[in-house]
Amino acid sequence: MPTGYGELLYGVWKGFAELQRLGLTDSAPRIFACEPAAGGPLAAAVRAGVPATKVEVGDTDAYGIDCSVGGYRGVVALRASGGRSLLLTDY
Repeated sequence: MPTGYGELLYGVWKGFAELQRLGLTDSAPRIFACEPAAGGPLAAAVRAGVPATKVEVGDTDAYGIDCSVGGYRGVVALRASGGRSLLLTDY
């Protein structure tokens, strides 16, 4: 899903995880964050093994999700679901 700070990403993962915990589904999906390649703070945090990080942000058309920092909850969602961050270019 398109991801800025990662809070909505966390909420989506948490909802699926709770459905699984309640026995309403057998599994929860892996969560994938789509971040602009011009920044990508969640991808950087996961690569570095830290809960959150700050990155320099370059020019991108994806200004709605162009963030220099990612929240730690987004990293939790990626790690707990077995997902990852996908860095996408404008092209």
